[in-house]
Amino acid sequence: PKAAKVAHVRCWAAATACSTLCRLRTGDAVYNPLPLFHATGGLLGVWGSIRARATLVLRRKFSARAFVADAAQCDGCLYVGEVCRFVVDAAPPDAAPTDSS
Repeated sequence: PKAAKVAHVRCWAAATACSTLCRLRTGDAVYNPLPLFHATGGLLGVWGSIRARATLVLRRKFSARAFVADAAQCDGCLYVGEVCRFVVDAAPPDAAPTDSS
């Protein structure tokens, strides 16, 4: 990844967009499986949670096998396309989808 300067106003704009569009509220728990240096993980995850006064849930290291269980314990989850590929590749071939409701 390449470092980039990000102005405070851009961080706040991303936070406002994330917290508004995702309807985050105080008391929500948002699971962030992305690295904090990633634009989505940092701008939307960290700043969005701060803006909404929500709890940001982190894991020390990304685990594709534990992703679904971790995300199910939270009110929301940040997602980027590559995460799906890792999760699907880690699932056992005989895994059946479960009803999460």
